[in-house]
Amino acid sequence: MKIINQESLKLDPTQEQVFYLGEHFILQGSSLFNVIRCLSGDSTIVDVHEKSLEPLAPFYEVAPDFRSLEDAPREGNWLILYPGPQDYPYLERLRAQNPLILLRSTSEAYSIAEELGGEWQFLVPETKEEKPLHVRDLPDPENPYAFRDLFALKGQGAEALGVRLWQLYGLEPQRGNLYAHFNELARKEKARYMGLLEEKLPGGALDAAWEAYGSRPLSLMESIEKSLMEEMYQEIPAYLKKLLQEDPKAFAYAYEIAQYLELRASSQVSQGAYEAITGTLVKDGAVAIDKVYLPMVYDRFAVLCLRTGDPIRAARVYREFANLELARNELKNIRSNFIRKELECHFLAGNYPGLKALKGELGDADYMLREDAIAGYSYLALAHNEMQEYEFALDILDVYQLKTPEMVFFRYLLLYNKGSLTLEEYQEGIREDRSAASGILRIYYEYLRVLLQFRDGFAVDSIKPLNNMAEEAEKLSDNPRKRQIIALASLLKGRSLMQIGRMKDSMDEYRGILDRFGADQEESHRSLAYSSLREMVHLEKAMGDEHAAAQRIEEAMAYPWNPEKEYDSLNRGRILIARVDTYNHLIKDDQEALSEAEALLRKEEKNIRFRRLLAMLYKIRVGHLMKSQTESALALASEAWDQFKDEKDGEISLHLYHILDQVKQAARESGQWASYEDTLRKITGKYPGSLPEDLDLQGALALKELADHLYQKEEKAESQKVYGRFIEGYLKQDSKRLSMPLTEAMVRMAEMLHIRKNHEEALDLLSKLPERPKGAFLHQGDLLRAQCQDSLNHFEEAIAAYEAYLEDLREFPLDKGRLGEVYWNLARLHGKVGDPRTAESYLNEIISMEESPIKLLEAYAHKGNLFLEKDRTHGLDIFREGIRRFLDSQDSAVTEYIISVFGKLGRDLALFDTDLAREAALKAVYIYDSLSRTAREDLYKFLKNAAQAMEEDGREGDERWFREQLVQVYKEEGGLSYQLEIARSLYRLMRLSIANGFHYQIEDNYTALKEYTGDHKDPAVREFYYKGMMAYAIDYFNRQSFQEAKEILAELLKGQDFPEARFYYARAIEAMGDRKGALKELNRLVEGEPGAGEELDVYFEAALIRISFIKGQPGIFNRNLRKLIHEIEGKLLPLSITGGDKSHELLLTLELSLIYELLQQKEKGDRLLQDVAEKYKGSEEFRVKAALKKVNKALGKIV
Repeated sequence: MKIINQESLKLDPTQEQVFYLGEHFILQGSSLFNVIRCLSGDSTIVDVHEKSLEPLAPFYEVAPDFRSLEDAPREGNWLILYPGPQDYPYLERLRAQNPLILLRSTSEAYSIAEELGGEWQFLVPETKEEKPLHVRDLPDPENPYAFRDLFALKGQGAEALGVRLWQLYGLEPQRGNLYAHFNELARKEKARYMGLLEEKLPGGALDAAWEAYGSRPLSLMESIEKSLMEEMYQEIPAYLKKLLQEDPKAFAYAYEIAQYLELRASSQVSQGAYEAITGTLVKDGAVAIDKVYLPMVYDRFAVLCLRTGDPIRAARVYREFANLELARNELKNIRSNFIRKELECHFLAGNYPGLKALKGELGDADYMLREDAIAGYSYLALAHNEMQEYEFALDILDVYQLKTPEMVFFRYLLLYNKGSLTLEEYQEGIREDRSAASGILRIYYEYLRVLLQFRDGFAVDSIKPLNNMAEEAEKLSDNPRKRQIIALASLLKGRSLMQIGRMKDSMDEYRGILDRFGADQEESHRSLAYSSLREMVHLEKAMGDEHAAAQRIEEAMAYPWNPEKEYDSLNRGRILIARVDTYNHLIKDDQEALSEAEALLRKEEKNIRFRRLLAMLYKIRVGHLMKSQTESALALASEAWDQFKDEKDGEISLHLYHILDQVKQAARESGQWASYEDTLRKITGKYPGSLPEDLDLQGALALKELADHLYQKEEKAESQKVYGRFIEGYLKQDSKRLSMPLTEAMVRMAEMLHIRKNHEEALDLLSKLPERPKGAFLHQGDLLRAQCQDSLNHFEEAIAAYEAYLEDLREFPLDKGRLGEVYWNLARLHGKVGDPRTAESYLNEIISMEESPIKLLEAYAHKGNLFLEKDRTHGLDIFREGIRRFLDSQDSAVTEYIISVFGKLGRDLALFDTDLAREAALKAVYIYDSLSRTAREDLYKFLKNAAQAMEEDGREGDERWFREQLVQVYKEEGGLSYQLEIARSLYRLMRLSIANGFHYQIEDNYTALKEYTGDHKDPAVREFYYKGMMAYAIDYFNRQSFQEAKEILAELLKGQDFPEARFYYARAIEAMGDRKGALKELNRLVEGEPGAGEELDVYFEAALIRISFIKGQPGIFNRNLRKLIHEIEGKLLPLSITGGDKSHELLLTLELSLIYELLQQKEKGDRLLQDVAEKYKGSEEFRVKAALKKVNKALGKIV
């Protein structure tokens, strides 16, 4: 990319010229046709955007060739005039022509170069950077907030283009040929008349008349027209003024001339023409023209003023109109609009007092339209912001309900400037507000979020919004702040990354800024690159690499910077300070950098930002000198104290504090106690009560340190005064950071009072101790409080204080002697108040001071039990903690104790931490033979309860594991309770194998169950064998192994009659082809007495299948129709209504309706179906819904 200087480039006007009219090109003020007329070579215009210039060319006496892009000549000078994003595809096609691109700003040049790549040459004007909106403590290069973005204003570029086109070809505007043309016509006409009249007039008479006519004074209109023809435009404003003074009715003529000048002349001349017109329109309150034209003239005049960069004059033009009597009456709506524009002009000019002076105009409802008033109040709010009158600005937004998306955002900006916007409130508030924003306004929201995050110390959270900013900015195709925002986002991202320790990523960000923007044509972009270079220096130092920092500093020292810009000068100052600091670390002399830094900073010493850096320089120099030249360091520190002791600025005061702190440390380390005390008194004299909070904190801590120093010197009275000042000044602040120092000071004072027997006064002071944080001195205060109450014979209060003291023993363990003393005091006091049991507990604590693992486990168990009822999870966690601590112990007594805990809480603990439960159980099983009988019983309870818990919780794998351990260990036990549990576990293991499809295990499980329970004399144990047989048979049935299922079921039915076994037996033989035998078994089942629960469900299933079988044999079915109806209505349906699954009622009713249909009683069957369908309509039970679907299907057929 190449940006060409205007003076270094001249195009040859004799060559062919091709003018490509870009998206942003406008003819007005561009001088394009005037320039073309002065070129001696051919001119071609390419107008892809159809700006319709061809009909206007004759008006300018030019005839350029208008062509399409495809037909345009490829030779000659190509000039691209003000392209936009829509032109990018065309520019790609013109790359080979190496065109010169004329633009409005440098940012547009970078946008084109970055979008299209490759080499391009641009010509851009020197433009003044727009001052951003005021944002507190934000320097201009880091402030992208622009008035034009908030109000969608666009700069005028045509005037600049016109000037540059003349300069580009080295041309001067030429006089037109109209005057010469008319002169030649007059000469020829005179000759013709002479030929006609030479015989009728005296000799020479016509010549004399002609000469007299030609030399007569011209009228004003003739003079104006002559100047137009000769293009001597600068003479015309004076003629117009004189003309209108003599003849106000000549306005229409004068206005046409002014409009013509807008197209042909400079803005300055056009402005003069309009000034001549407006200055003569109103006289003695009377308007010389039709009122329709009046505002048009003033508005054109004001716009011309803005185009020439004179917003103050534009504001005066609008004010002149607003002051007209006609404007206050018939044209008051237009006046309203002009007042809004006047306010805008004042804002653009930075004339905020002038803008505020117009507030009264906005409130006049008779003259101001609401939309104009809203815009005007918006400008007024912006002006108050610039004058740092944030409360006034916020009042305007609230009172006048300014809620446009721009003003909604501006409210947040005002709150930020005021210091009353929290990050939490902002992030909550913008969820809806930001969604209504678009384009650069969304970027503005993100950047304000970043500023808040940096302010509040959440830089890590800013990386995402900074990435969003950069992504959104890349989409801005036509905004001059695009590159600034990209550079700014990268700069702040680098700072964020550095704060979270990602040094390499931070360095990459800074290097990226330097590479992309370091040689930028935009000064503000170079400033950001300079800032990134300074950050790189800081980063190298933060990483502790002084040599790398020194190299980076040299790079920064060579970087071009603008000493006229405060931002650059501050960066230069910081770099110089870094150089002084780095060279001192490297033990190098850097008097040159020191001298430059002092000169730079003292030159701007009235500027608070430079004074801050000067204070920092003092701090760094004192720190380095302290290492080897103590006397010089102390002298420099004294100089700094004299210079900055009266400063109120927080940052300067902080630097000065660090200087004093270094002096204090040096004095303490060298034992110069007088200097130490003197420095402490300087700190305590300046900093307590200072802002910011950190300085106040340091001052407070210095007070405490001074008091401690005096206490050590045995100056107890003086130390008590300083302690008192410290306590009185800071106790009510409730500062977390001062809680510990305050506690120490108050305890120390209370201790002195207690020693002097002033127990009540000591207690009063101790009652005010901060509740946080718990620390050694607060703990000591608890003991002191107990001792004071004890000394006063306040037994109950003393007990409470001692017990409060004991609660902190976890954090502040005492030696056995001190702990024993406290326990003895508690035992004594509880004895005095008649509570021997509690006294005994404290005595027991004293006895068990040296606790064994068992005692510790008991403590854990006791502690856990305390919480089990109210906070079971926490209680179990305490049990787990104790068990885990001693699980690896080789002491069998410890293992037995752990198992005893699990024996009592095995169910809950196993669910709470199954892995721990398994480990404990496995260890006990491993040493089972060495366990006591009680421990074996505890292990049995543990395994049994754990297995049951896993079963109920559906954790099949864990249930299998615990049951396998239970069977393995207790299978040979003789007690019935053991045998029942083993039988149950063997049965459950078989069911788990079936459920999981472990067919290879099912037979082994069944065999084990059969061997253990099959011949058992106790029926309860044998019951598990029958259940196992049933499950075994059903598994075979489900796998369609009907023969095996039949054999097992037949064996089972020999023992006793199981309805489920008979049901599956019938189904098995039916599946094997014995339908008659199956029907016989079903008849036996259905005709018997139904059971309950699962047996009842089997009964109904059997009944339904039996009906199906009968229907499948017509002869039997026809003979038994009445019998079936009686059976269903008399027995089955009533039973289905009172018990069992409700789907059976639906299905039985369906069967009954079909029978009635066969008996020609269809309507009766329909009614039965409709009634039962209505009864269960809307049911969510799966089986009922399925049955209901069948019923509805049947009803659908009937309907």
